[in-house]
Amino acid sequence: MKDVADECGRGPLGLFPAEGMKRMKSRSAALSRGLLQAGILLLVACVAGGAMNMVRSSPLPWVADWSPGTRFTAPSGESLLIPLQDAIALFKEGRILFLDARPAAQYEEGHIPGAWSVPWQSFDQYVERLMAELPEDRTVVTYCDGEHCALSGDLARALRELGYENIRVLHNGWTRWREAGLPVERGDGRGS
Repeated sequence: MKDVADECGRGPLGLFPAEGMKRMKSRSAALSRGLLQAGILLLVACVAGGAMNMVRSSPLPWVADWSPGTRFTAPSGESLLIPLQDAIALFKEGRILFLDARPAAQYEEGHIPGAWSVPWQSFDQYVERLMAELPEDRTVVTYCDGEHCALSGDLARALRELGYENIRVLHNGWTRWREAGLPVERGDGRGS
């Protein structure tokens, strides 16, 4: 009976050269060492980052609350959110002014009737006019579109910083307004 490796250099199953098996084992060991080292490095980095966070004067929270109620708050802690039903009631009474924080092109595709277009990206162009023309006797409600859209909150906070207090945010306002079957307008409007 012949030795395990025959004269062609094949291994016991006749599939891999004997030298190839040694090289594969060597590569496998190197890969294992590399993965182990990367894992240790990642663990050390996480521990160091966590330790640095703990010694900071104002540590970052480990878990954040990204709910609309938390995202849309004034610096005082007061919620800026207005429920859709309250916005509808004010709309029917004529005691509300909507500010659409979406880009002008989206406003032209459709918006809440009577809403002013105030794209957040161009806010600086509107500041003087807004502060001169915003009615004191109506609630101003900002809105944009999408669960994660922050434009309306940014617009509302900027107006509050400028001294306008009677302002609220209708979270995901455009989608919720349409889904409720409420009236919409299209085209260019005030502020565009």
